[in-house]
Amino acid sequence: MGFNKVLFCVCTLLVIYSSHLSEARKKGHNPHHGHSHRDHPHQDKPPQDLANERNKVPGKVPTPDHPNQDKPQQEMTNEHNKVPVQVPAPNNPHQDFIDEHNKARAEVGVGPITWNDTVAVYAQKYAESKIETCEMVHSEGPYGENLAEGYGEMTGAQAVKFWVTEKTNYDYASNKCVNDECGHYTQVVWRNSIHLGCASVKCKNGWVFVICSYDPPGNYQDERPY
Repeated sequence: MGFNKVLFCVCTLLVIYSSHLSEARKKGHNPHHGHSHRDHPHQDKPPQDLANERNKVPGKVPTPDHPNQDKPQQEMTNEHNKVPVQVPAPNNPHQDFIDEHNKARAEVGVGPITWNDTVAVYAQKYAESKIETCEMVHSEGPYGENLAEGYGEMTGAQAVKFWVTEKTNYDYASNKCVNDECGHYTQVVWRNSIHLGCASVKCKNGWVFVICSYDPPGNYQDERPY
C-alpha cells in the first residue's frame, strides 16, 4: 500500500508538469525576445534593403545653369578674347560744316563747296585770338566770313543751321533781305564761294566761338548769290 501511494503521487506530478509545459508552448513564449516586431522600424524590409539604406550616397543638388554651359569651348574663348571694333575716323573732322553747307546749297541748285586747309588755318588762328574775349567782331580779312556763338556747346552743324534759318528773310526777286538780316545765308549758298575753312574754340567765359571763312568771298553788292 505504501508503494502504490508513492507511485500515484509521482504520476500526478508528471501529469501537472506536462500540462504546464504544453500550455507554455501554445502561448509561444520566448525568453530571448523582449520587444514585438511591431516596435522595430525596419520590420517589413529584408536585410539587403537595410544594408542599402545605410550605404546610400546623398543625391547631388542641381547647380544653377551657367550662362555659357551650352556654348562650345571655342566660342567661350573667342568671347573673352574679343577685340573692340575699330570705328574708322572721318576723313575730315569738320565734315559736319561741309555737309550742312552743301545741303543748303543743293536746295537752291548750287554746286558743293569743298574744304580748304589754307582757308581753315586762317579761320583757326582768328578763332584762337578770341578765346580771351569771345568778341563777335569780323576779321576784315581776304575771305568771306560768317560768325556764330553758343553758350556751353555749339557744333559745326548747329552753327550752319543757325545761319540757314535766315533763308526766309531773303527775297530772290528783289535780291534783298526782308524783315531781318539774311547775309549769313547768302554767303552759305553763294555760287562762286567754292572753298571753305571753319574753326571753333571754347572761350574763357564759357561761350563757343565759331567762324567759317569762304574763298572766293561772297555777298557782293548788286549781285545775286545764285
